[in-house]
Amino acid sequence: MRRPPNITVLMCGIAVLALGVLLVLGAGGTIDLRFAYTVPVVLAALGAILLASGLASRRRGRG
Repeated sequence: MRRPPNITVLMCGIAVLALGVLLVLGAGGTIDLRFAYTVPVVLAALGAILLASGLASRRRGRG
């Protein structure tokens, strides 16, 4: 029987991948990545992970 995908792990992977792409682009000089832009992106990724975690636990009946 197939198990449904773990949404929290999937969201963590996507967030880490997106942050990695942004950091590589910033290091290469393709985009201007300053502290004022980096902090909101990191916080948005963290919020997406927490949101996915909350939705996953609600789906399993723990909330």
